Amino acid sequence: MITKAVILLTDSKSNEYAFSEVTGTLLYKRIIFAGQKAGINEFLIFCTDEKRSDIEVSLDPDKRVKSKINIINISDLANDEKGINAEMVRTFDQDYFIINGDAVFDYRMLQRFSLLDLKDAMVAISIDTTRNISPVKDNGWYLKLSDDNIVGISNDLEDYDGKATGIVLASPGFTNVLTKNLSLNHSSSLYEWMETKLKDEQIKPFDIKDNLAMGIASKPQLQECERTLYNSLGSSVDGPIVDRYINRKISRQITGLLVKTPITPNQTTSLSLAIGFVCAWFFWQGGYWNYLAGGLIFQLSFIFDQCDGEVARLKFMESKIGGWYDASCDSIIRTLMVLGMTRSLYMESNQTLILILGILSSIGIFVSTMLSSYETLLKEEEERNINKKPAEETVEEGSKLSAFVDNFNNTDSVTIILFICILSGQLVWFLWTIGIGSFGFTLAIMVKLLLGFRKKQEQPIC
Repeated sequence: MITKAVILLTDSKSNEYAFSEVTGTLLYKRIIFAGQKAGINEFLIFCTDEKRSDIEVSLDPDKRVKSKINIINISDLANDEKGINAEMVRTFDQDYFIINGDAVFDYRMLQRFSLLDLKDAMVAISIDTTRNISPVKDNGWYLKLSDDNIVGISNDLEDYDGKATGIVLASPGFTNVLTKNLSLNHSSSLYEWMETKLKDEQIKPFDIKDNLAMGIASKPQLQECERTLYNSLGSSVDGPIVDRYINRKISRQITGLLVKTPITPNQTTSLSLAIGFVCAWFFWQGGYWNYLAGGLIFQLSFIFDQCDGEVARLKFMESKIGGWYDASCDSIIRTLMVLGMTRSLYMESNQTLILILGILSSIGIFVSTMLSSYETLLKEEEERNINKKPAEETVEEGSKLSAFVDNFNNTDSVTIILFICILSGQLVWFLWTIGIGSFGFTLAIMVKLLLGFRKKQEQPIC
């Protein structure tokens, strides 16, 4: 497992966007936060003298920084009176990452990259062979491949197979090359050093495939990166219709405003809860138009419920407490809505059966929502675990029960059924659907979790 990384904040043109913001966060800080999620617990930042104080002022008060941070002036490498080179050679005794300050990447890509075996190669370069290669070349670095090796590196290659994304996996033997070149030329690019090594050393490519990883070399790329990050926001429990074509499109617009403010994910969750209380009040009042207004406000609370997760991911403020707070508020909103419509339907019909049905349905939807959230949090935790296989290798194949739970564990099911019942004037059928469906869904999730725990216990301990 890779636990160390070097961040280059040189004064080269290739790093001119390192201090630009994407979704409200400076690029070089995104490297630290994404790296932490991938398992990096120590960063060494090489920077120029004039930038050091800015970096320290920015990082010191930031509670999101959990890793050890060492900041070194590049100018100190010239005479090396402090013995920086020898210290790096001593401490960097295992493979580590070297990351340009203007690189943007998904932490899962870094997890995959860390599993690469360098073997006899001195370094490996992350490369994008498809997505971000524009017909119009910019000042990025392009690579030529042959027999799973890099045979050409240049920013003016006419015939190339991919584009460098600003991330390198280096062996301990590359440390001397790194410090030597930094001391000789503060403005040189990481890939300029690679050019001189092509004839003597093997350099391997690492295809990022579908993961996000790109080096920012122009303002259009900066804007493209931001769009890509917003478009990547989503959840494993998103529905294929309402969530995809309505909720997420609206929530991303709202999130785009929220990430540029001091508002936290938990505050956004609290706003969603407040909207949920308004929704329950309309259902409590009863009547067709109140039911319709309650349904629309319920949908609005769903949208803000998605915003809190989006803000958390973009600001790197995800936490277990925040996840449980979000799950609890989601359960409370749905329960209050069901209790509100139970009260109004009972007052309209004066039938004890509806009262009993409503109470049972509220209990069922609370328990099923909490269990569903627990199952989702477990899945997300496994995906973040560096010791697990990559996400695409951990998907359960051929499990009908898992497919059933995943298909119904989304907001589409509740939203569509709710509005059908409201518009048809048969809201009591929503109570029947929730009452029967939530208990059946709870049973399915419990069985799925039980099978999952049993499967883990049966796995051999390595």
